[in-house]
Amino acid sequence: MEKTAIIVDANVILSAAINPRGLTHRKLLALILDPGITLYTPKYLVEEIDPKIEEIAARKGLKSAELRNAINLLLAIFNTVEDEEYRNHIEHALELVNDPKDAPYVALALHLKEKHRQVTILTYNTNDYKKKELVKVGIRVATPREI
Repeated sequence: MEKTAIIVDANVILSAAINPRGLTHRKLLALILDPGITLYTPKYLVEEIDPKIEEIAARKGLKSAELRNAINLLLAIFNTVEDEEYRNHIEHALELVNDPKDAPYVALALHLKEKHRQVTILTYNTNDYKKKELVKVGIRVATPREI
């Protein structure tokens, strides 16, 4: 079995990109530097974030190009997994989430569980996940503060 896998949700990436001096950004840097951890994100994350960048940038008083660059810099550090690699887990994943938009993160976690001893989904929207059921299949859901 390989090292620990951490799947990072879109809201964590956005938080780190918006506030490079904040807790989330510092936590991600610490995880990046930990040799026992590999960071992942589904390709879906890019599709989820991209249409929202201009709106979020305007709301936060940022330039959309700067926010996009910050997101791209963070994503360059992650192992981005193509949808086809975890697609066969989507149906099961839908049973483990309260919000269907989060199913790709769980499907990726189920896929990675096959080769990692520990898998964690890092998110600020922990209520979108059925945590008790996920623990039963060996997947943890945590916020950056909890990691």
